[in-house]
Amino acid sequence: MAYCCGARKTISPSVLPELNVASALMLAAKAGQPQADRMLVEKRIMFCKKCPYFNLEQSLCNRCGCMVVAKVGKEREFCPIRRW
Repeated sequence: MAYCCGARKTISPSVLPELNVASALMLAAKAGQPQADRMLVEKRIMFCKKCPYFNLEQSLCNRCGCMVVAKVGKEREFCPIRRW
C-alpha cells in the first residue's frame, strides 16, 4: 500500500514497474487519464531523478509521497515543488 498526493493507492511500491516512459504512459492509460507527450514524460523523469526528494530505492517522491512512475505519465499532473 502506498500514498499518492495524500490518497491511498493499492499498488505496492515493491511491485511498481520500472521508472521509464513506457511504464509511465501505460499506468496513465490504465488509470483512464489523458497521457502526457512522450518528450514531456522524459523531461519529468529526468527532473525527478535529479531532485533531492526523489527516493531512488522505491521510486517515490519523499515530498508528496507519490509513486513517480504513476504520476509522470499523466498529462494533468504536476510536481508539488514545481520542478515540472
